[in-house]
Amino acid sequence: MKAVELELLMGERKICPFCGWAFKPLYPDQIYCTARCATLVESGFESTVRKCPVCNNPLPVNAHKGRTFCSKECQLEARNRTKGWNQTKRHWENLREFVLERDDFTCQDCGKFLMNVGLEAHHIKPLFQGGSNDEKNLITLCHKCHKKRHMNSMKNQNLRG
Repeated sequence: MKAVELELLMGERKICPFCGWAFKPLYPDQIYCTARCATLVESGFESTVRKCPVCNNPLPVNAHKGRTFCSKECQLEARNRTKGWNQTKRHWENLREFVLERDDFTCQDCGKFLMNVGLEAHHIKPLFQGGSNDEKNLITLCHKCHKKRHMNSMKNQNLRG
């Protein structure tokens, strides 16, 4: 038996550069885990590997779908970027009130008018991605639309990788 064949039998694993799954190659120069991944790459589809928003490294293959960061260090770094907003809660409440008034207590997605109750200030660019608490980075959304925005951004992040 050749050394390469023996290595494959012993369980060498590779990571598919398209989907991020670990696989045991069937032949030495196999790059993708399945023919489907190889075909998608040849067709011009972009990778589906999810990436850490702090360091842009791929998330571990076995990462839970809700996991956002690749490591505790990146999680702490993101937390440090947003540090201080708890300490200035009164400032945040004033800023939130300003944004709601500026947007006439109207959800900027669905147009629903609510008098302060059920309205939320949404960061257009999230704090952990370098966004700020500046009024230009905030819009008014109802709870339903706010939830929808975050679900869509999570889906897009998973698709973009």
